[in-house]
Amino acid sequence: MLRGLAIGLVLLRHTWDQVFSGGGIVGVVLFFTLSGYLITGVIDRDIRQNGRLSFARFYAHRAFRLLPALLFMLVVFAVVESLFNLLGDRTIIAQTVGAALFYIRDLPLPFSTSPAINTLWTLAVEEQFYLVWPLLLVIALRWKSVNKLLVAAFVLLTALCFISAIIFAKDPATVYILPTTWASAIVLGAAAYVHREAISHFVTKTALRRWVGSALALAGFLGITLLPGAKNALWVYLVGGPLVAVLTIVLISIVGRWRALPIAVLEPLRRLGMISYAVYIWNALVLDWFRSTTFLPRWTEIAATILVAIVSWYTVEAWGRRARARFDARAPSSRRAEAAEPVE
Repeated sequence: MLRGLAIGLVLLRHTWDQVFSGGGIVGVVLFFTLSGYLITGVIDRDIRQNGRLSFARFYAHRAFRLLPALLFMLVVFAVVESLFNLLGDRTIIAQTVGAALFYIRDLPLPFSTSPAINTLWTLAVEEQFYLVWPLLLVIALRWKSVNKLLVAAFVLLTALCFISAIIFAKDPATVYILPTTWASAIVLGAAAYVHREAISHFVTKTALRRWVGSALALAGFLGITLLPGAKNALWVYLVGGPLVAVLTIVLISIVGRWRALPIAVLEPLRRLGMISYAVYIWNALVLDWFRSTTFLPRWTEIAATILVAIVSWYTVEAWGRRARARFDARAPSSRRAEAAEPVE
């Protein structure tokens, strides 16, 4: 359900950017915090159940989950732009596809890429983080210094965010996509998993706390979502990002207690969350194609994005899920229990 909220805010920001100026920030930080929480859980369970982390399985699971939908989108982009050049990006197809596949869109690049993959900077941040986080976490668990790792990582990333904000003070757009700007939210998500029992006890001890926590989180999200010029306000990067991450942790604690959705009106959000990955990677491309070729109302961009994402979910992503199941079926029986856990 939280993924549905996150991608919904991103869609609003991309479609009506003047009204929902900070919606992208809130949505992205929500995703980052959730990812840090869930991935740390996968690593922790694997180590506890099997005595070690299988790096091969960890990265294979990431590939099965992420690559089919991404490759599908990039192939469609390359074919359509080669044939029709709708965005005028025919000459930069190769570097666009390369930047997406190598997860480097969050770095200052010496070449141009299509705006159709601008949003993929968030995937680059996550994948770069996952190159180092599993190893660091394994070492920290072995030396019983997980809390020291969490504090050190958060302080370092916050300092780097501050430094980059000073260096690129006149260019907030560059600060926005740097890997150091929002990665602290992933660390906070990881910390939330490590201390999940204490956090859950504090947040959900009484019904009043749950209601107050939910209200504060949603009010905070709404305030930043509607903040004019949020993307150009450097203080939002330093304060707003960690704040949204903390509020997300509050909601994770509350939603984690649900056995079923408390009200039926949340069902569309849950379903939207299921296809959120494909929605995210397709939205910029669909939006650019619509605005370059049609005069349809902007809400149709959202409808078309969701439609394409549904196709992706039931075709190439379904193949990825089946391939992952076959991969796990060949694993030793003692490891199959963890293989069923979510990996994002």
